[in-house]
Amino acid sequence: MFLGMPTLIEKSDVKDCVKLCESLGLDFIELNMNLPEYQPDRIDVEKLVDVAKKSGEKYTIHLDENFNPCDFNAYVSKAYIRTLKDTFDIAKRIGANVINTHLSKGVNFTMPDRKIFLFEKYLDSYAGDLDIAKYLKRAEDLGASAVIETKTVEALRTSCEFIKNL
Repeated sequence: MFLGMPTLIEKSDVKDCVKLCESLGLDFIELNMNLPEYQPDRIDVEKLVDVAKKSGEKYTIHLDENFNPCDFNAYVSKAYIRTLKDTFDIAKRIGANVINTHLSKGVNFTMPDRKIFLFEKYLDSYAGDLDIAKYLKRAEDLGASAVIETKTVEALRTSCEFIKNL
């Protein structure tokens, strides 16, 4: 079993996160792409590689909490898919073997007797043109695992339904 920690907002330099990770005897640092310094267009890959070489610590990546490649808006979906592609390239360069994400529950309409989730109502559209199998294969080719994390039973059910319908 491997134990790690996320990058911390109060430690904006990855070197400080590595020092804490080492002092706690942890195995890896999860780079949180919600933080500005870990956005694909801003991340300092060379620094991450250098720090990992000197410390021996490993990295994983947690995609932005808003990550939603299945957004009904094609422009938004394409931006998230580009983010995913860029993240795979970054993962390869820094040796990250896990890319973690959440599948969005999406928007819901509250009715008097229930909530109607748009992704459930329009499940076929939820998957959109995203060829998730292609991206999972890309992760596999890089020696990485793509992980879908859920926080609620509803999200787990939606994720399972989404994956079964691929």
